[in-house]
Amino acid sequence: MVDKPLLVDVIFTAGKVFKNLRCDRQSTHAFITTGDIRGITSRADLELLCDLRDATDALIAFHTSGTPLTPEVIITINKATTRWGALHPGQLRREHDIIGVPTRFGDHRPPAADEKTLRTIIDSVSALSPADAAANLFVVLAKAQPFGDGNKRTALLAANLLVLPQGQILTVPFREDDPTVSDRFNELLARAYIFGEVSPCVNYMTTQGVILI
Repeated sequence: MVDKPLLVDVIFTAGKVFKNLRCDRQSTHAFITTGDIRGITSRADLELLCDLRDATDALIAFHTSGTPLTPEVIITINKATTRWGALHPGQLRREHDIIGVPTRFGDHRPPAADEKTLRTIIDSVSALSPADAAANLFVVLAKAQPFGDGNKRTALLAANLLVLPQGQILTVPFREDDPTVSDRFNELLARAYIFGEVSPCVNYMTTQGVILI
């Protein structure tokens, strides 16, 4: 049985690395499991954790029902993930919705992606082992930037649908006592965005981010 406490590391690392979550793991765990907000000191953190909690509920529901990963599932996860922070949660970008993702190697400006693009990404990882499939899905889906907001968080949660049946979770590489771990991850993800170097980031995630539950 998968429940939210088992997914706290997914939520916490996504919040820390992708959105500068300021509260600690203990406070994150308390909020996700009991709704206790005493360790949350900003409205931004509260809204972020509310969205991640709701998106995790959607992920658990899909996993429990045996729902396979589909474009519709990814869209549903994004809608929950960005309910507070996006103008158009759960809506795919259109061609005139120009997006620019700043990285240390320059701006990443991918073309708009539709549901066919999402299906192609899902199919591209279908022959891989679950951990490799999840990490590849994360990197390629995040690189595609199909939504106006929440792309990395959406990609991480969607990727977990591929490893949960194996008793694993995929987290963002992060260590509270070693900032070089997440810095290296961000560098590799930026290289995947700008130079198309997907494999190094995938390998880093499978060695540093996969946890048995």
